[in-house]
Amino acid sequence: MVLRHFFTNHAEKIDLSGVDSIFSTWLVLHSHLTKDYHLNTGSDNDDTY
Repeated sequence: MVLRHFFTNHAEKIDLSGVDSIFSTWLVLHSHLTKDYHLNTGSDNDDTY
């Protein structure tokens, strides 16, 4: 659901045409996951998301 929302609403930031562009897209995605979708990047296994 989160990935669908991201890719639908940020289509202009997505470029999967090559290795470098995929990596750049991943960096943008990761930034949005942590800031906008509150993804916890810590190692605590008690978190549900």
